[in-house]
Amino acid sequence: MRNRLLLLAFLLIGTTALAEPARVALVIGNAAYSRAALANPINDARAMTQALQAVGFRVTTLENADRKSMKQAVNAFAEQLQAGSIALFYYSGHGVQHNGANYLIPIGALENLENAAQLEYEALDSGYILGVMEASGSSLNLFILDACRNNPFSGQTRSSDAQGLAYMNGSQGTLIAYATAPGTVAYDGAGANSPYTAALVKWMRQPLPIEQLLKNVLNEVRAATHGKQNPWYAASISNDFYFTTPTMTAGEAPASPSPDDHWLTRLNAWADAHDISAEILPREREALLSLDILKLNRHGLRDLPPEIGQLRNLRVLDLSDNDLRELPAEIGNLLKLQRLEISNNQLTQLPESIGQLQQLQTLDLGDNQLSILSDRIRGLPQLQWLNLEHNPLAAPADFSERDRYAAAPEE
Repeated sequence: MRNRLLLLAFLLIGTTALAEPARVALVIGNAAYSRAALANPINDARAMTQALQAVGFRVTTLENADRKSMKQAVNAFAEQLQAGSIALFYYSGHGVQHNGANYLIPIGALENLENAAQLEYEALDSGYILGVMEASGSSLNLFILDACRNNPFSGQTRSSDAQGLAYMNGSQGTLIAYATAPGTVAYDGAGANSPYTAALVKWMRQPLPIEQLLKNVLNEVRAATHGKQNPWYAASISNDFYFTTPTMTAGEAPASPSPDDHWLTRLNAWADAHDISAEILPREREALLSLDILKLNRHGLRDLPPEIGQLRNLRVLDLSDNDLRELPAEIGNLLKLQRLEISNNQLTQLPESIGQLQQLQTLDLGDNQLSILSDRIRGLPQLQWLNLEHNPLAAPADFSERDRYAAAPEE
């Protein structure tokens, strides 16, 4: 018996020793400045949150945060770290340098700043954040700043008007990544994300050591900005770190992904990023695959992931009262769907795949931005109720040949 207990203790110790270190991240996106507002930091923060959650990070995300909220979040972040943790801080928003220090600009700071000397009291010194990370005993600190936009104080305060961010020193076990080289300016980008964050979240999915990953990001951002933006990093790390751990041995051909490869992880990451409870959207595979009613109304959703098409037992899907601009084509995979509610969104068109919903009986498209109606809707054989009210349709939809569109049926 004693030998068995010793063996069990040994196995438990071995398991603990081999366990992956905790991955903990703090993500902040600031965009809604009273002047010099930015288009993409909120999108960037959300994209980074989803990407980090998909590779095993426990993520805290702040959007449009003031100084007090930022500092409280940093202190709470530090409390989550422990010896051996992998710590990651990501910031997207305005940042400026002054006297060799880099300051991250909270929402509400611009109104109070009269000169650059006040940055110490109105902004957050990035050195403070890095310091609490390094003091935690974490094994690896990743510090990522997509914050080198044009100086928002240029010509409006008695600042040095220096562009970009200053070089930062990190201790052993620290990697600091900038969206662009110190002293130069990064671009907010014309797309949904900044060029830097778009490239970063893309390459995080690949099983590459982080320094190779950042070189790939550099090349992609250079190409996207025609050489005007050159990401940069400084590292003092002795071991390779992978966001996505390699699963192949050397020389082994990559396996073909299964049809549902990683969809569960991606869907769960999306749900966590949008604060959708497990009571509404379960996290377990079996529960998701058997789900027949999903109500995602009033969640402030701007996007719907393609993985929604995996929930093929859905009969009712309620997406009303959100901010959706489009639906993924994969919605056409929901072949058992009978009721689809998408009223009060910002849809301008519907995917052609909606014509695959041959069991659909109720379709509520009211209060959107639809200017045309797909002929695929006319061909839905079971459709009994259709609401098109308050859409800028080019011409009234003529369904008069079928007197089927009366009151919506009860669930």
